[in-house]
Amino acid sequence: MVDPLFEESQRVSSVVVLVMIAILAVVSALLLWKFGSRGRIWISLGAATVFVGVLLAFMHMRTTVTQDGVTISLFHVFSTSIPADTIAATEAIEYNPLGDFGGWGLRFGPQGRAYSIRGDEGVQLTLNDGRKILIGSQRPDALHRAIQATRAADRVR
Repeated sequence: MVDPLFEESQRVSSVVVLVMIAILAVVSALLLWKFGSRGRIWISLGAATVFVGVLLAFMHMRTTVTQDGVTISLFHVFSTSIPADTIAATEAIEYNPLGDFGGWGLRFGPQGRAYSIRGDEGVQLTLNDGRKILIGSQRPDALHRAIQATRAADRVR
């Protein structure tokens, strides 16, 4: 196995988890008020609230940079590897997750594809074919340096 130049694991903010659970609780209360206390509704809404809370609590994004390139795993479901020789340029940036991509997660927008789970900083990759990929990071400068190092090492090989 190749030693990583950079590794980062990010989780959804606990504040986001609590806000989502609170929203579900309010929606549940409104539905209960509107339709009465039917047992099935309570069970369904309770199960949905617990499911969303657990799902959000365990969601995470892992970014790894090795000499071979960058690997991003999002929510244990989406994973992609970007070979070092396909990266034309990198830039550490601040971005607006809601405005630029419509939120967090795996997103597509006019600026390209984004892998983002938390915060508003990351590294913008421009690939050789012109496509752009944004990788959200809590340590964008370290991620940027690691990708630059892997690109430099690839040019030497």
